[in-house]
Parts: sequence; structure tokens; C-alpha cells
Amino acid sequence: MRCARTSILPGLAFLTVGLTSAVAAPTAPALHVQASLIGPRTTPDHKGPLWLGIRMIHQPGWHTYWSNPGDAGMPTRITWHLPVGWRADAIDWPAPVRLPSGPLASYGYIGDIVLPVMLFPTPDWQSTPVHLSATVSWLACAESCIPETLDVELDLPDPDARDGALLERALLQTPEAFDFRLVRATRHNGRLEITLEPAGPGEFFPEEEELIDPGPKPQVRLEGKQWIWSAPLGDRGKRLQPGAHITGIWVQNNARPRRVDAVLETS
Repeated sequence: MRCARTSILPGLAFLTVGLTSAVAAPTAPALHVQASLIGPRTTPDHKGPLWLGIRMIHQPGWHTYWSNPGDAGMPTRITWHLPVGWRADAIDWPAPVRLPSGPLASYGYIGDIVLPVMLFPTPDWQSTPVHLSATVSWLACAESCIPETLDVELDLPDPDARDGALLERALLQTPEAFDFRLVRATRHNGRLEITLEPAGPGEFFPEEEELIDPGPKPQVRLEGKQWIWSAPLGDRGKRLQPGAHITGIWVQNNARPRRVDAVLETS
């Protein structure tokens, strides 16, 4: 682009720019993912564990990562700042999506998602006012990756119907207990095969990194009543001994994700 010629004295222009820079307050870089603490899924007279959630709104084109990030990345971390005697469980990870990028692929999240977490108050908590806060750290990625951190907070009791609905939807995206009649894990021709019955067409997301090569698109086929999913073995998958447990989740359309726990059979 061609620059317009300046008609004012060069020295005065330089002085003006210098003064402006000197008094301008530094601004923090804008986040590519906005996070907030929402919930809980409870009522003021509730006792026992309660659900909260970290809501993450991604800018278009940006994503964060699942517990197993795939080829690259880092899962979101939460550092809780809770009242004495309170504790938080690990994130109950919702089902991710596969995010291909050239020959690689990651597992993560886009759009507006909620990471549910179960909190355990002290037994004597009577729904009296309490302040909860946490530091959330994540890796936001598009064409490049940027580590981001934000402090979030919430005062309880503060039931919000909209937040409760968000948590309800998020919990339906977390995997439910294993309920397959048949689960089998085998290695064949350099690939890991997961066989499930009953099931529908879907995708298996392994919890362990390097179990498979995430880059090539997995294959899914139906043989009789059994769905068979396969992907190239990763470094860890090649080294596993028969009898090792392979865990993950099975994700299919219009159904809640299901946990998979298979014992690797002898090749």
C-alpha cells in the first residue's frame, strides 16, 4: 500500500507519536476463547456433591483440546481455589470432535462447550453463601497455537436456569457406563481394531496418547451385527502386550457417548 505524504514538520510528528506512546496504557491481548464458571445443577437445599461447569466459547476457527489431544496440543487445566474442606473431581470430559489438519489430526472442541466438574462441599455446608474461583488454562489453536489463562469465579447459592440447562446438555455429551454385549480389541496388519455390539456407526476416541496414529481417517465397517473400527497403530499401540486394557469412548450420532474398556487380545 502506498503511504500518504505528510505535510507537517517531521520533528513535530515524531514528538506527537512519542508522547502518545508514553501515555498509552498497555492492553492485554484479546483471548481467542472466553471462559466462565457456571452452575450449579442444584437447589439451595441440596446436600452432597454438585455439578459446576467451565463454559468455553471459541472464536470461529479456533479450538481447544480433549484429555487426549491427538497428534498435538494440551488439554485444558483447572486449578481450583476452594473453601477449606471442599474438593473438586477431575473434568468429566464431553465427547470431542476429530480436527484434521493436513496429515495430522487432533481431538478437541469448537464453538460453545461446557466442561462439567463435580464439586464436593464439606458435609456441614447448608447452602450458605460461598465464593468459588478457579484458574483455567488452555491452548487455543487455529493456524498457530497460543496458551491462554483466565480466572473465573462464582458465588453460591446462585441457581440460574440458563446455566442449569447448559450443564444438563453438557452432561448428556459425557460418556455413560460401558454397556456393550461384545467388546474386542485386536491388532491386525498394523492397525488397532475395536469391535462393538450392539452399536451404531461412530468413532472411537482412545484415552491414551500414541495408541493410534490420529492422522489417517479411521475406517468403520459393519460385519453382521458388529461394528468394527480401525486405525493405524501408534508407537504405544505397537508396544502394548496382550492383556492390556484399551479404554476410550464410542461416539455416534444422536446417542450419548459410551465408555469402552477392552482387553487387547493376542494377535
